[in-house]
Amino acid sequence: MAALCAYGEVQAAPARPPVPAARLAARDPVGAAKSLAALARFANGTLGDSSYDRRVAAALARFGHGKAIARRLVAPYEAMSVADRAVLFTEVAGLNVGLDALTTRPFDRPAFDRWRSGLAEAAAARSLLVTKTVLAPDPVDPREKSQYELLYRGMKVSKGADADGTDEPVVFTAVFWPGGPADPYRSTTRSLPETGTLGVANGASSGASAGELWSSGYWPGAWNSGIVFVSAVIEDNGDLEARKEELALLLALAESEASEDNNPDRMAVLRRELDDALDLLHLADPQHWDARAIQVRTISAAEYDALYVAPTQPSPFPHKLALSHSPRGGDYTLYFDVPSPRVPLKTVVVTIKQIEALGAERDRAENRQADFGIDVSIDATTPASSSRLFPRNKNLYKPGWTVERQVQAGSNVAISVRLWDRDPPAEYACTALAAWNSPLCTTYCAAAPVSCTPGLQNGNHCPTFGGACPDIQFDYDINVLPESGPAWTSYLQRSVGAVFDLGSNTLSGDINGPAGTYTLTGTPGGGQARIVLEVSQK
Repeated sequence: MAALCAYGEVQAAPARPPVPAARLAARDPVGAAKSLAALARFANGTLGDSSYDRRVAAALARFGHGKAIARRLVAPYEAMSVADRAVLFTEVAGLNVGLDALTTRPFDRPAFDRWRSGLAEAAAARSLLVTKTVLAPDPVDPREKSQYELLYRGMKVSKGADADGTDEPVVFTAVFWPGGPADPYRSTTRSLPETGTLGVANGASSGASAGELWSSGYWPGAWNSGIVFVSAVIEDNGDLEARKEELALLLALAESEASEDNNPDRMAVLRRELDDALDLLHLADPQHWDARAIQVRTISAAEYDALYVAPTQPSPFPHKLALSHSPRGGDYTLYFDVPSPRVPLKTVVVTIKQIEALGAERDRAENRQADFGIDVSIDATTPASSSRLFPRNKNLYKPGWTVERQVQAGSNVAISVRLWDRDPPAEYACTALAAWNSPLCTTYCAAAPVSCTPGLQNGNHCPTFGGACPDIQFDYDINVLPESGPAWTSYLQRSVGAVFDLGSNTLSGDINGPAGTYTLTGTPGGGQARIVLEVSQK
């Protein structure tokens, strides 16, 4: 709560004694160290004449006293011991040198891709525990969506930071989207309220300063993964303007750093650099900048469409997106909204209850214990599908996995299910031909590059090595109808396809009857399998 002093000045109430906050290591140590080194060179006036240094100088020099802001940000790191820096910037060598020389190497995409690949493998292992997959909703008629919008609705304070029980917070937001060659990134920032702070007591909610954060008549296209949304809560402790300045400077630094990577997905690049730059606040001062004080997220076209058709949550404010923030040990929730369409919607649900390998050729030449994989698609006006791997060496498995998709009520939806076994990859295989009817291979996969001598058999050229071969997929037969026709069409006759009429709640095709649970067993033979699935709407 703000207090009036003898001279009529409004001052922030004293904060509670800070609860020790755990300082987390940088999410991307090399990237965060690179941002810190650039910031230190700018603060110390040691930027050189390279194109990289000139770009950093141009991005930060537009701040009236940018060097003073940068020095505030760098000072805690200069005061750290080498051992403390090593905890924050793991994998970074040379931590005993000055910060401005911490790392001056250019962005190394192969090294970054290897690091990110390790994260992806860990995520794939965790995905085995997932029991529900929600596909991107079927797009609503564009005439119903004349404008893309993101709105701020309000906040709730579950736990404040000030000793008197009333905080003085400010909500800071930034939305980035791709621009043109001259301005690669466009953005809009908001400080809510624009001047001063809000007064919100513990347990209370406030819709003050609610309104539009971003709007556009089109969605960012090309290779871009969407828009990037930054939200933060700053709880005033007498340093509000300084902390706003630090946020703005780091946003500008992130844009500059993103210029070094030519990946066509400009928003994915910017998201990475924002994570690295904004990490510097928490790493230096976890008391004022908790790891959850700032949220950075990419909102893809699919996620926006999902928010667009999602039901509005009414309390404490109409909203579809709730983000948690922890400024100075407080516990806040910010509520955001995307306006809804004016059409009724339904959710189609496909549940895979049981799968079982029955045929003599199950698992092919391995150990006759199935290594199941499955594809489920729910196609409306646009296609959407999901694939899932299940634990190896199980001929009978009960996953209880559901796949959901929102579509317009009363429409027809095509559902297909394909069950397959994954076998070891081939030692060598051609992955791309010169043309669909050509015998010439242009790209191949193998465990390691294979020596090649140009000759008549390969058109006097050698194909390009494309990396290791993927696992081989062998289709199981779960279609109750007998197979017929040429072998290359067999996968169509082994999988299951049906049309779901949401108006009558009935299925037709390989499954005929009312929505519900069905047991389907393929044609007797080497690849025979059984599946129990349920189709429903809600």
